[in-house]
Amino acid sequence: MSRQSLATRRIRSLAALRAEIAAWSVDTNTRQRGVESQMKIAEARCKLKSAYSKIII
Repeated sequence: MSRQSLATRRIRSLAALRAEIAAWSVDTNTRQRGVESQMKIAEARCKLKSAYSKIII
């Protein structure tokens, strides 16, 4: 958060800081971000055997 909105400014009161944090969090949470997988399912199962050990293929 400090890099995105507060880095170049000085907030003079606690109430103003809380208002800035609330506005930042609402804005950040309303924007959806996608996730791209970097590996295929078979590769993930091979690399993460302990996590997939209970799944029957």
